[in-house]
Amino acid sequence: MRNLTYYLCLAACSPLALHAETRSSSPSTYLGEIVLSTEERAAGSGSVTRVEGEQIERAQASTLVDVIRDVPGVNAIHRGSVLTSQPSIRGFGGNHHYPGDPATNVSVDGVSGDGGRIYQNATGMITDPALMKSVTVAMGPLASLEHGSGISAGSIAVETINGADLTGDEIGLKFRQMVGGNSNGDGWVTSSTLAWQPAQNLDFLLNYTRRAQGEQENGDGTLLGQRGFNVPNLMFKGRWRIDEANSLTFSHTRYESAERDVPYTSMMNSAVFGNVNRDREGSSTWLAWNYTPAVSSLIDLELRISRSEQISDVESLTPGKFSATAEGIYDQTTDRITLKNTSSLLTGAVSHRLRYGLDWSHQDRLRSPRPGQTRAEEAADYTRIGFFAIDNMEFGNDWQASLGLRVERQTIGDNLGGDYSATARTLGAGLEKGFGNGLSAFGSLTYTEGLASLDVYSGRYANGALHGDNVQQSRTYELGLKYEADSLFADGDSLTLGLTAYQTSIWNPMYSAAGNATLGYDMKGIELQANYAMEEGLYARGSVNFVDHTETALAGGVVTRKNYAYDPGHQLGLTVGKRFGNGLDMSWHVQAGEGVYSAARANAGWAVHDVKVSYTAQAGALEGVVFDLGIDNLFDRAYHTAISRLDEPGRNIKLNISKTF
Repeated sequence: MRNLTYYLCLAACSPLALHAETRSSSPSTYLGEIVLSTEERAAGSGSVTRVEGEQIERAQASTLVDVIRDVPGVNAIHRGSVLTSQPSIRGFGGNHHYPGDPATNVSVDGVSGDGGRIYQNATGMITDPALMKSVTVAMGPLASLEHGSGISAGSIAVETINGADLTGDEIGLKFRQMVGGNSNGDGWVTSSTLAWQPAQNLDFLLNYTRRAQGEQENGDGTLLGQRGFNVPNLMFKGRWRIDEANSLTFSHTRYESAERDVPYTSMMNSAVFGNVNRDREGSSTWLAWNYTPAVSSLIDLELRISRSEQISDVESLTPGKFSATAEGIYDQTTDRITLKNTSSLLTGAVSHRLRYGLDWSHQDRLRSPRPGQTRAEEAADYTRIGFFAIDNMEFGNDWQASLGLRVERQTIGDNLGGDYSATARTLGAGLEKGFGNGLSAFGSLTYTEGLASLDVYSGRYANGALHGDNVQQSRTYELGLKYEADSLFADGDSLTLGLTAYQTSIWNPMYSAAGNATLGYDMKGIELQANYAMEEGLYARGSVNFVDHTETALAGGVVTRKNYAYDPGHQLGLTVGKRFGNGLDMSWHVQAGEGVYSAARANAGWAVHDVKVSYTAQAGALEGVVFDLGIDNLFDRAYHTAISRLDEPGRNIKLNISKTF
């Protein structure tokens, strides 16, 4: 705690922070485009944070993790690595248990990417951040209810741009080119986006991105051991706004990668797992119909059909290690159909915003032997059908309430054991009260159950029934405050504050192997977030997370409580910057974490500083060209987060240049 307090005081006393508190001035407020969203969360639920616009563009992000690293409750793992970066929410995700853990969910344009443990990350990590229109991070189960069952930690939803976002919704062609490079690992990126709007109601988008990077070093000059990557990514998207009420949108994305002599697990360097060659291909295709008639407030309908496929060829290079048992060619296909509607209606004095829907999904996984292998094929699949409804109600006098329900049925099995069926139920309620001066308070209670994934379930295990017909259970309490004010310290300034305290208990947890002795988890935490902006262009945003995460285990017939193996530790994030009227934007960011110690590990406290300068040429031959220069880990600190077992990159100088023609 002393380390975190020190870094917090250091940040608060910086000249830029003092400047942001004392100066006032005139036109154009800039919030850094990270906002606490009230429209997208259930009344009474935990915070929902939306990152959008220029904040994404100026982040120099290589991955989704880079975009959301400022969000409270989120931990960024393996920054800048397209193939291994993962987000953690309240201590879940971002570790090698991530794919089999229902506590978190990542979706891109409404399509969840579950790559499975063998792939080590979801398809959403490959999406080019330059194509992201917004990223919404919902904390807790009530705010995440529509995304799936058992999401006790939170969810991340990415929305990509349409062609009309580049053309300004005007008929014509637009082309955006971005090139960039970084010093640590000699990385480079090129992203080419063509937008065509042949008619007012029709637009298309085509993007090709390739990111390449060699093996990076930590702050001590030691190689990180992940070898690097060279990943092409292609996306096509088209939208037809048929009339005022109807629209059709189609999207197809694919990527591929080839890795040689890399650790089997991307989350730790361990001789137990061994090294592999791994070739991967992935694709995601979806079609959505939206129907929103102006004459009815009861219909705001969306039907979405999607298919995602991931193929991974894993060749073990270390006989006798775990990688040898995992060797094979994996082909996983997931089909989904979702139908969702939002109805606005009045019942007496109560105003309702009712969102409800049905979703069906089916996943097949086939593991085939590699050439020369004698093992038999292994096939597994699941089918899920679910219903959800969440009613946000306004009673007047600034009282709001939410009731949420989700019921989901799953049948799961493989060709080595029997089939099992299970039903997951989620029920939550929240209450919120506004006090008329920008201050509001909220609280919620949610019970949720999570279904096993194909990584967790296996009929071949002696305790396979535990995974098949039982469910992971959790209960979450949330309490919080939110405050919004304008012209508080100076004319035209803007301040938003948010505080959420949560307690989550998880029992009958999902495991990734038989015989695991973990009985449950208890997560407690406080998340604080603040955004401040002045008319003259000064802005600041910060977050602080305090956590106390424990797990209960059975060892030798004795029940013990210990620190959670992936306790994220207390963390602080602060960004202070200035946006000038001549196209210049400068900012400084610090991320700090307290040391986390247990019988299994010791992780020292750390603080990492980043600086960024962005300039958009205002006139002349370079008019409209955007230069983004950043230095991550400015002081070349050797560190790793409490969740990961691998070091993060050392100092990394990045330069991106982009232009829209």
